[in-house]
Amino acid sequence: MKLILVRHGQSEAQVGRDSDDPRLTECGREQARLLGEYLRTVKIDRIYASHLTRAVETAAAVARAQDRDLPITVLPQLAERGTHDDWVQSADVLRAVYPHLSIEGLTIGPGYANDEERADAALQICAYAPAFESGFTRREQSDGHETCENELTVLVAAHAMYNGLLIRRLTGMPARREVIISQYNACFNRFEFFVEDDLRRIRFFSMNETPHLPPDLLT
Repeated sequence: MKLILVRHGQSEAQVGRDSDDPRLTECGREQARLLGEYLRTVKIDRIYASHLTRAVETAAAVARAQDRDLPITVLPQLAERGTHDDWVQSADVLRAVYPHLSIEGLTIGPGYANDEERADAALQICAYAPAFESGFTRREQSDGHETCENELTVLVAAHAMYNGLLIRRLTGMPARREVIISQYNACFNRFEFFVEDDLRRIRFFSMNETPHLPPDLLT
């Protein structure tokens, strides 16, 4: 399975117009549109986004570019670090952005001891379960090893600091205050999940990619 982890486009909070749920700016909408156009040739099978509007807006730009009313699953566990677990989103607000939504919840809710535990729960839903708990559709011999994987491509739309946390959890990278994982607006990170000789493995392809953004939109 291939995982594409993206950050939302530029938000109103980044230009001084803060709110509980800042939306994308005009620049952010263009960044998201270009991301969708860049990924148009990639057949995306599932899309997940946090319950914050800017993430759904970004995911919607990708979904529209797929030209097949691809549904988006709204997963509050993907919300940015620091989001209050009792903050409630409006389903009407999200459906006004994109009507083809499957809403898993409108609040993070209690039950997570910290962001790391929440990130692990999110990854189980949108990465590990589709990668390893669904049927494998391709088997091949590679360098004498038996490898198999399913051919799903999953896109996750989340946030800068939270993406950094997800990357750490996926790679086992230790959390160090002096190490900052950069995430430009509307960037993407690529992973592949597969089984080799009965061992579950994750290949980390790239981080913070922005080939779709011209210099004036790189923010």
